[in-house]
Amino acid sequence: MTKLIDATCSRRTALKLALGGGVAFLVPWGLTSSALAADSPQSGGTMIFLVQPEPPSLALYASSSGPIEQIGTKIYEGLLEVDAKLQPAPGLASEYSIADDGLSATFKLRKGVKWHDGEPLTSADVQFSFMEVLKKLHPRASISLKNLVSVDTPDDATVVMKFSAATPYLARVLSGKDTPIVPKHLMAGKDLKNLDLANRPVGTGPYKFVEWRRGQFVLLEKNQDYWREGLPRPDRLVGRFIADAATRVAALENSEVHLAALGAIPAIEAKRLDALPYLNMSTEGYGSLSSISLLEFNTKVHPFDKKEVRQAVSHVIDREYIVQNIFQGFGTPAKSCLSSQFSAIGINPGDLPNYPRKQDLARAAELLDAAGLKPDASGIRAEVVHDIIPYGEEWRRLGEYIKQALEQVGIRVTLRYEDAATWTRRLYTEYDFQFSSTYHYHLIDPVLGAHRFFLSSSIKPGVPYVNVTRFSNEKVDKLLEQAMVELDREKRAGLYHEFQAIIADEMPSLHIHDMQFATVSNTVVMEHSTSGLGPYGPWYDLWIKAA
Repeated sequence: MTKLIDATCSRRTALKLALGGGVAFLVPWGLTSSALAADSPQSGGTMIFLVQPEPPSLALYASSSGPIEQIGTKIYEGLLEVDAKLQPAPGLASEYSIADDGLSATFKLRKGVKWHDGEPLTSADVQFSFMEVLKKLHPRASISLKNLVSVDTPDDATVVMKFSAATPYLARVLSGKDTPIVPKHLMAGKDLKNLDLANRPVGTGPYKFVEWRRGQFVLLEKNQDYWREGLPRPDRLVGRFIADAATRVAALENSEVHLAALGAIPAIEAKRLDALPYLNMSTEGYGSLSSISLLEFNTKVHPFDKKEVRQAVSHVIDREYIVQNIFQGFGTPAKSCLSSQFSAIGINPGDLPNYPRKQDLARAAELLDAAGLKPDASGIRAEVVHDIIPYGEEWRRLGEYIKQALEQVGIRVTLRYEDAATWTRRLYTEYDFQFSSTYHYHLIDPVLGAHRFFLSSSIKPGVPYVNVTRFSNEKVDKLLEQAMVELDREKRAGLYHEFQAIIADEMPSLHIHDMQFATVSNTVVMEHSTSGLGPYGPWYDLWIKAA
């Protein structure tokens, strides 16, 4: 039985930041007492961070959208957290134990935790969160919790989960980012897909939602009743939305914004800003994400309904060029449909076809000919639309590169760049696309991040960030279901290798590179990457240093 028990529960000026519409915040960089040691954690102040793009909602319990997670993880919490070494740490549960057979887990909730509206947290909230919300709505949790059959609540502080099969990854999927606990008293009996709570969230976390001014900012204030004594440290957080990349860079350079993460600042600019004495660049805090860039094909529409066309695109792109010239060396060429970081748990891509590091136009032409896409008198084989994920300048540049590359083999590309809500609806609700660029988080185990993109059961219209390609393969389904419960490391690796080989052949999605993110922050912002979730962490221990 595994068990964990909580043992412990540059300038002294004021920067006036106008956020539009006559609203302004006074942002104190320093604190009132000059006696505080420069490197001792200090309370007070406002920390302003970039969120790019603006999220479509704040429904963390129903989406794995990066911008939603970046804000929502400060409001909602999970039973457990992820520490800097990517190990489970206590959260809303002060202790837990998992049975040796992996079929049950018991959690003890810590005392005195309150929702932001003052109601107490109880085991009934946890039961409702898992059984009625996360298993049904959340794109990742609906898969990682597939074997969860019941949640018992013998008393207000005890939660007993029961499973139909072993769940070896359980403790790694219980953070606020992946399985946020939600308030039953505000959600039970309501239409969970159309809640006011989606845009005015109520959690137990270190910060309370105050205001969302569309196109400008989200304002969060310190939770004065937070269960961690003396935390959080800042008085407020402001998540700003700035559509233009150059303006985002200028805001950070001019100290109007204190922190930018997750590609909000173009990679080439991040390197330049790092040279400034009052800014730092760091790649720490992203270890749990296992991010990978890719193209997703609509396998039900011409011309990507033929695997040879999808394979051809993989031979047209130059992965090394993309990494070095578009993402400025942040990352490595992909070798498979799974993140290379899974080598840490014994899952390696091996030698797979259709993943060339360099461009191979001759092979691409052969594959297009085999698919029956012959060039016309003008040399055009097909005309397609590429929907670019609306997450920043690198993705626009990637779109331009792919357009130029595909035209070398006679595929004429039109680029389409829309806001996040429209892009999400077009792909995941309407399936009105041919192919799109995006990136996925594979997290610290394939079950947690990768399965949802390939399982037939993950074809769910209206649910974002699942199997949008609508690829369905009975053998793949079986392999992933076996890998989900296999406890033997070598056998599990073998199942994933067979799975990767099938995807390399069918190629419903084309994986480009294992990504590396950077955080650029002002030197006064301290301890922003102390958890394994980095910018997706709760930030209760973040503080602002007095000059």
